[in-house]
Amino acid sequence: MGRTVCAAVEGTDDLDLGAQVDLDDELEDLAGSDVVVVFTAAGQAMDGLRWCGANGVHAVVGTSGFSDEEVAELRGLFPGPPNLALVANFAIGAVLLMQLAERCAPHFTTCEITELHHDQKVDAPSGTAIASARRIAAARGDRPWAPDPTTAEVVAGARGGVVEGIRVHSQRQRGMVASQEVVFGTEGQWLTLRHDTSSRESFMPGVLLAVRGIGGRPGVTLDLDPFL
Repeated sequence: MGRTVCAAVEGTDDLDLGAQVDLDDELEDLAGSDVVVVFTAAGQAMDGLRWCGANGVHAVVGTSGFSDEEVAELRGLFPGPPNLALVANFAIGAVLLMQLAERCAPHFTTCEITELHHDQKVDAPSGTAIASARRIAAARGDRPWAPDPTTAEVVAGARGGVVEGIRVHSQRQRGMVASQEVVFGTEGQWLTLRHDTSSRESFMPGVLLAVRGIGGRPGVTLDLDPFL
């Protein structure tokens, strides 16, 4: 993903690529940058983000899995300026899917999410699936979902995990990049929302959107929606 981001920045007319830093490199190499883009595991990202906050450098982060305590720390490190964007998914289509799902949430009585990723992804469910479930639940408010009729789970985990009352299922398939499907149902009908990506380039328009816009969004911004 880092190499893809570098190629995307180099392909623009209004952005210049500075340092390219890996986990074993010195963070001081980032000095002089206006914006740092971070793609790594949440536990590994914190040291780099602490450096950015202390040195007044904006950061755009494509990492999910931060704890509530880490997000609270990041709010202190990025008071605006410097600014920080924490984005669960940079694919604009995935963001629009979540927005559409929020609109659907009050009008159906059941909802389940299936996310499908490449076979190198180590966490499940994905950050996007968790964010989607939370946004759907918030949009539904206090309306209860129809009860789950399952009384015997013959194979443990067959009904998936539960996030905010919504069943979430994960697949890991060789050859895939990332996909998500949200299915809503009610009497006599169902509605399926699905987004698929075929390459990492699908995330680059969102990355560039955030890089260009982060200077104008003080403090910590969650997700890509405010940049659209």
